[in-house]
Amino acid sequence: MAPDGRMFQTGGRKGELHDLRQGLNATTTKERKNALKRTVAAMTLGRDVSSLFTDVVKNTAGDISMKKLVYLYIINYAQSKPDLSILIVNTFIKDAKDHNPLIRALAIRTMALIPLEKITEYLCDPLHAALHDADPYVRKTAAVCVAKLYDTNPTLAVSEGFIDELRQLLADGNPMTVSNAVAALSEIAEASNNPNLLPLSAQTIPRFLSALSECTEWGQICILDAIGSYTPTTSDEADQMVERIVPRLQHANPAVVLAVVRVIVRLMPLLDSQEKRDFLVKKMSAPLISLLTTPPELQFVALRNFSLLITDYPHLFSNDVRAFFVSYADPLYVKTEKLNILVRLTDEANAEDVLAEMVEYSGEVDAQFAQKAVASISQIAVRLPQLSGQCVNVFSDILKRQMPHITGEVAIALKDVLRCYPRQFEEIVPQLCQYSELIEDPNAKSALVWIIGEHADRLPSAVSMLNVIVDGIHEETINVQQQVLTACLKAFVLCGPEAQAVTKRMITYATEESESIDLRDRGFIYQRLLEHGVETAQKVVLSNKVGIDHSQSRIPADLSKKLLDSLSSVASVYHQSPHLFQGVRKRMPITSEVDESMAEEDLLGLEPTVEEPGENFTHPAITDGSSSVSKPVGDSLLDDILGGSSDLRALPPPSQNKINTGRSLSLEGLLNPPNKSIHSSEANDMLLSAEEGNGLSIHGQLVARTTNSLFLLLKLHNVGQSPTCDFAIQLNTNCFALKLAAPMDNINIPPGKSASIEVPLHVDGEADEAKGFELQVAIKFSPGGIVYFAVDLLKHLSVFMDRKSGPMEKPSYLEAWRKVPDYAELSTTINVNSDMANALGRISETFASAGIFTVAKRAHVKPPVMYLSSRFIGPLNCVIMAELTLPLDRGTGVGKISSRSTLPAEMSKPALTRFNTICGELLR
Repeated sequence: MAPDGRMFQTGGRKGELHDLRQGLNATTTKERKNALKRTVAAMTLGRDVSSLFTDVVKNTAGDISMKKLVYLYIINYAQSKPDLSILIVNTFIKDAKDHNPLIRALAIRTMALIPLEKITEYLCDPLHAALHDADPYVRKTAAVCVAKLYDTNPTLAVSEGFIDELRQLLADGNPMTVSNAVAALSEIAEASNNPNLLPLSAQTIPRFLSALSECTEWGQICILDAIGSYTPTTSDEADQMVERIVPRLQHANPAVVLAVVRVIVRLMPLLDSQEKRDFLVKKMSAPLISLLTTPPELQFVALRNFSLLITDYPHLFSNDVRAFFVSYADPLYVKTEKLNILVRLTDEANAEDVLAEMVEYSGEVDAQFAQKAVASISQIAVRLPQLSGQCVNVFSDILKRQMPHITGEVAIALKDVLRCYPRQFEEIVPQLCQYSELIEDPNAKSALVWIIGEHADRLPSAVSMLNVIVDGIHEETINVQQQVLTACLKAFVLCGPEAQAVTKRMITYATEESESIDLRDRGFIYQRLLEHGVETAQKVVLSNKVGIDHSQSRIPADLSKKLLDSLSSVASVYHQSPHLFQGVRKRMPITSEVDESMAEEDLLGLEPTVEEPGENFTHPAITDGSSSVSKPVGDSLLDDILGGSSDLRALPPPSQNKINTGRSLSLEGLLNPPNKSIHSSEANDMLLSAEEGNGLSIHGQLVARTTNSLFLLLKLHNVGQSPTCDFAIQLNTNCFALKLAAPMDNINIPPGKSASIEVPLHVDGEADEAKGFELQVAIKFSPGGIVYFAVDLLKHLSVFMDRKSGPMEKPSYLEAWRKVPDYAELSTTINVNSDMANALGRISETFASAGIFTVAKRAHVKPPVMYLSSRFIGPLNCVIMAELTLPLDRGTGVGKISSRSTLPAEMSKPALTRFNTICGELLR
C-alpha cells in the first residue's frame, strides 16, 4: 500500500483537529500538502473536519494537486458552510481563466458541483467561456456542468441559453465533447420530461456514430442510449446504423455490449430481409456468451437480460447450451438463472446432455440448488411432451439415491408431471410410495397424498398408506390435512367400501376435532356430498383438473416488448415495467437550521466526541428500568384516604378491597397538546374490573388541558342488579401533590348502564415522594361500599411536563448536569424517522409542544447533538436533562439519548426510562 494509504487506517484521536490546523498553516508546502491529504482522508472516513474550512481554503494558491484536494473539501462542506463558501468564489473565477486547461476545468466542475444558488450566480460567465474554450478537455467538462447547473437551478440554466450552447457542442470535432453533450442533454431531457431537447435526426445520428468509436466506454454508452430511442425512416438507414455499431459488440465493457444489443434488437424489425436478421442473431451470440466469464454480479445481470432475448429469439443460444452449465464456483443466484435458461433452451437435440447435467446437480451438497435442479426437470417434462418419458426415467434414478430433501422434491415434481399427463407414467407411483418415509416437508407430503388419492384404484397400498397418515393426522400441517381429507374421499369413490373406514375417520376428525375453519368447512361439504350419493361426490372430487402452464415465459407480451427496449437497465434485471424505475431527481431546498447563538458551543465539554470518526459511533444497550413503584396497602389505608369512619368496620376484608395495581391509565398527555380542550370523555383503559369493584367497572384516562390543569376522565359501568349513587372520590398523597379540585359529581347509574364524568385535579397538595409514582385512588358509592385502584403515574409522565417553563439557563443546566454522577445517567437507543433526522428546528418545535425544551444544539458536528431540559409541575421541582444524538446520515436511522435527573435515586431510573421512551415516540 502506498504511504498515503495509511491515512485511511488511522482512527480519530483527541487533538487531531489541532494538529491538522497547524499543518494547514505551516510554512512549507510539503507540510501543508500532507495536512491537506490527512484532512481529506479524515473527511472520507466520516470524521467531521468542517471547522477547518477557513484553514483549508487558504491553500488554493498551491500546485494543482493541492488545489484538487482543496476543491474536494469545498464540495463536501460547502452546503454546511454557505456563508464561508462565498468567500472562495473569487478563486474559482480566477482559476477559470488560468492558462492551464486542467485548472480551468477543475474550477468550473467544482462550482457546478456546489448546490448553492449563491455560487451558481457566479458560475454563468465562466461556464459560457468554458463551453467555447479552445481546449476540448474544458469543453467536455463544461458540458457536464450544464446538467449539474440545471439540477441546481433549472430556470437559470434555460434563461442563460446553456441548452442552446449544449446543442451546438453536438457538432464539436472532439468525440468526448460530443458524448458529454449528448449525456448532458439526455439527463436534462429526462429531468424536464422533454425528450425533444436532444435532436435525433438523419443529420445528427451519423455524427454521433462517428464519435462512437473514438470516445470512452462511458461516452459510448451515453451515445448508444440516445440513439436507441431513434427510429430510422428507411431500411437503408437502419442497415447503415447497424453496420456502424456492430463492431462495438467486441468491446470489453459488458454495459457497452448490452447497449449495442439493445439498439440492434430495436433496429432488426426495420431491416429488409430475414437473412440479415438471422446473421445479426448469430453475430450477437458469441459476444453475449463471453459475458458469462465476467464476475458473478455481472453474470447475473447478463443472464436476466438473456432470458428476455430468448423469448423473441429462441435460437440465439441454440448452439451454446453448454455455456450455461453450472460451475461449482457460481453463487446460488447465478446457478438459479442458468437453470431457468437451460430449461428454455432444452430441445430433443440436446436433451440427453441437459438431463444428465440436471442429474448431477440433484446430487449437489447445496440442498436448495439440488431441489431447484429437480424442479427444472419437471419443467422440461411439462414444456416438451416428447421428453416427458425421459424425464420420468430420470426421476426414477434420482429416487434410488434415497436422499430425503431430494425425494420430497421429486414428489412435488411428479405431481405436476402426472397432472399434466393423466393416466401416464403410473409405474413410478409405487416406487415413490416405497420411499414415502423419507418425505418430511409439508409441501412434499401434500403432493404425495395427492398422488395417492388420484391413483387409489391402481395403487394396492393406497388405503393402508392413508390409514397410516390419518393415525398421525394431529401432527400434520393444515395443507396436508386438507389434502388427506380429499384423498380419502377420492379413495372411497374409487375403491368403494375398502376405504370407507378411513374416510369416515378423516371426516369425523375434520368436522368434530379440528380447530381449523377451512378443514372443518371442507369436511362438512364432503359430508353433504356423500349424503347425496357417491356419484355426486365423484363428479366433484374427480372432475377435470386445470392444466399446467407450460409457457416458456410468464412475462406478458406487451411488457416483454418494453423490457427488450430497456435492455441493460434496472427494469430488465427486475423484469418490471420501466416506468417504475423512472423519476426526476429533486434536490432538497438548502436551508440552514443552525442557531448560530448556540450551534458550536461545547456546552458540556464534549469536544472529543466531535473528533471521533462517524463510522465508529456506537450506541450503548438500552438500560431497563422499573416502570412503577408500588407498595402494599393494609387496612389503615381507608383512614389515610377517607379520614376514618366507624362504618368502615363493616367492609369486607382487605383482600377483597385490594388496590388494583395490575392496570394503569393510558399515555394520553403526549397526544393532547397544551391549551387544547378534550371534548370526549370516552375512556377505554380498564382501571377496575366489575368483580374487583363490587359490581362497578371503571375505565379512565388522565389528560392535561392546560399547564397545571389536569383531569381524570372516568367511565363507570354498573353491572349490578340495583342502581348506584352517592359517589365520592379521594386521592392519597402522591409524589406530584395531586389533589381534587372539586368533588365528584353525584350521579345515578341504573343497572346495565354507564356514565362518564370528569374529575378536575390540582397540583398544589402535599407531596409524598415515598409513594413513588403510584397514585392511590378510592371511590365510595352505594350500595357497593369503597373500592380501590392505583394509577401508575410513570406512564403519564408527559402530562406532568411543564409546557410553560421554557428551557433552563445554560449555566444552570451545566451545573445541574455535573452534580449528577455519571453512573446515574441512563442511555437509550432510539429510532428516528427520516422526516425528523437532522431537522433540528422541527425537532425543537415538536419537543417544546410536549414540554421538552432545547437548551443548545450543535448542528455542524457529526453526528448532530441537542441538549434538552424538562421541568415537572408541582412541588416535586424535578428537572430532567438529556443529550440527544441524532443519526449520522439523513434517512431513517438510530440515534441515542442520554438523560439525567434531579430525582432521588430510587425514582430517577424509572423516570429516565419513561422520559427516553417519550422522546423516542416524538421522533418516530
